[in-house]
Amino acid sequence: MSKLPAVLWNRELAATVGRLAVVAGVAAVALAVVLPRLGVGTGPVFVSVRPPQVLPGSVPAEPEPGSQAGETGLVVDDAQAWLRDLAVGPERPAFERGVRAAPGALCAAFAAAGWRMEGWTGSALGEARAECAGERVYPAPGDGGDATRSFAMLRGPGPEAVREMRMKLNLLDPATADAAARDAAAAVSAAFERMSWPAPSDLARRIAALEPFEAEDEGTIIRFWREAGEVPRYNLAIRLPGPLAIPDASRMAPRPGTEPAGG
Repeated sequence: MSKLPAVLWNRELAATVGRLAVVAGVAAVALAVVLPRLGVGTGPVFVSVRPPQVLPGSVPAEPEPGSQAGETGLVVDDAQAWLRDLAVGPERPAFERGVRAAPGALCAAFAAAGWRMEGWTGSALGEARAECAGERVYPAPGDGGDATRSFAMLRGPGPEAVREMRMKLNLLDPATADAAARDAAAAVSAAFERMSWPAPSDLARRIAALEPFEAEDEGTIIRFWREAGEVPRYNLAIRLPGPLAIPDASRMAPRPGTEPAGG
């Protein structure tokens, strides 16, 4: 009879453990259902990365007056020279084309378009300048009136380059005015084609339509206008960009004593 209370106690303990196990299982299931609905433990993980910062200690200090370069042989001036492109930032120069066609080729482009052109030679404005000029004359009207006549001139600061193209349209005969305007537009387009440039947008159309305008296209300045007066006279001025600047390659050469070991 003494063993009966021990058996009952063991059964009661086992029952308690079983009830606790059931409660724990129910709680786990409840958490598994509720937490996703609350958004806990779900969704993508976002990682925040701070942008890089230049610490004050990373900038080379100015050398003391009279001091020599360090072991690397690179002083502050050298570092600024090697990193100059990185320091330009947004202040970069606008793109500009350079005239690569020979002046004589541009004069020939006008001649091929039907203009009676002279050769590229010295200018009457001075020996340091050069130019070629020409004209295009249209048949005179049957009533004895004045004929339409157009002039063209290409000019440069020297014999090696063209910087300016000018045209003057004297549309004295209404019967040939439209043809003269179209021929002027074709000649300008031929010059741009000889330079291997795309002509500025609507350039030929505006000239052919005798539509005054001003424009700038990648360094090329264009102006087309009508003169005051009853007689229709139009002027075209095209200012081409200067020669392409070729950087001096010697700027990239290391200073004496800064070459790496074994170089």
